[in-house]
Amino acid sequence: MSDIDLDLVRQVVDILNESCVREISIRKGDLTISARRGDLPLRNAAQPAAPQPPPSAEPASDAVTATANWVGLFHRTEKGAKDPLVDVGSTVEAGQTLGYIESVKLWNEVASPCAGVVRAVMAAEGQPVEYGEALFVLAPE
Repeated sequence: MSDIDLDLVRQVVDILNESCVREISIRKGDLTISARRGDLPLRNAAQPAAPQPPPSAEPASDAVTATANWVGLFHRTEKGAKDPLVDVGSTVEAGQTLGYIESVKLWNEVASPCAGVVRAVMAAEGQPVEYGEALFVLAPE
């Protein structure tokens, strides 16, 4: 049996997410990777996609946004945990894990792009998120 090539898995997921195909299979040697787009509920245009950030005394131009680097389900907690990794007001370091995006049963970290303070959490627990979608707003230090 072959070792799983995570880079190949990520490439398959990227192809699926960036195209209109619903299912894809790739074979490399004796390894076959298949992925199928799930039927996620679509967001209603009348409902807000995520909570709005609270008003802040700091200028918006100073804010830094941590965005989704995958398409999947957003999680504020580690797998199996109840408490969120960070809350509004938490001080974070550059590269610190703020949350996770679950995609094809893999939990991918959402890392802080800078040191700072969390000013807003833009996505709810379990919410479907898209690549590039704002997940956290940070005030850099």
